[in-house]
Amino acid sequence: MAAEDLREHARVPVRWRAALIVNGDNNHVHEGLTVEISKGGCGLFIDKQILIGSNVRLILEIPGGPGGNKIHLQQECQVVHCSLMGNISQFRTGLRFRSLTAENEKTLSRFIRS
Repeated sequence: MAAEDLREHARVPVRWRAALIVNGDNNHVHEGLTVEISKGGCGLFIDKQILIGSNVRLILEIPGGPGGNKIHLQQECQVVHCSLMGNISQFRTGLRFRSLTAENEKTLSRFIRS
């Protein structure tokens, strides 16, 4: 059975601007770009390695809001993996959403079909 078959939530490829703020380090924002998203978390590329288990605040810039405006979604997450991708010199980082808020779940459900 493939790993994708074991996933709790379906993943959708997206390319949204993202920012991560590691809890306790509000002075530094790590900018990145998402690769995929689900109702359980997301994958993204960032320039800096973040320790597995770190709690972070994710800020996503989602296009296609009302009137063509961008939606800025903020969600508390935990880092579940972070590996250097040598061919692009960035870190492929996996995040698990912590207590996805009802509002954020509603926003994400526009893009993710369960």
